[in-house]
Amino acid sequence: MGAHYKTSLDGKMLVAIEQGCLCRLDPHYMQNPNWQQGFAVIHKKKGSDRFYVQPIQIIEGAFLFGGKRFGRPNVDNPAKTPDRA
Repeated sequence: MGAHYKTSLDGKMLVAIEQGCLCRLDPHYMQNPNWQQGFAVIHKKKGSDRFYVQPIQIIEGAFLFGGKRFGRPNVDNPAKTPDRA
């Protein structure tokens, strides 16, 4: 996962984002794919061309965002799984 930034010949900023997938990691048609689950949140201020790409990694069906945990309950220790929004 990551982002690549480049300035084009006419001075415009180009951005390419390589992000994780949201699919199953065990497809029947492929053995041991090297895939990671995740997505990106793009923050942009109104009236500005500036932005920030925030990659979010999904691990064992859960992810952290804004200081909160979302996704599957904590199977190792259910007592430590906070209430989900």
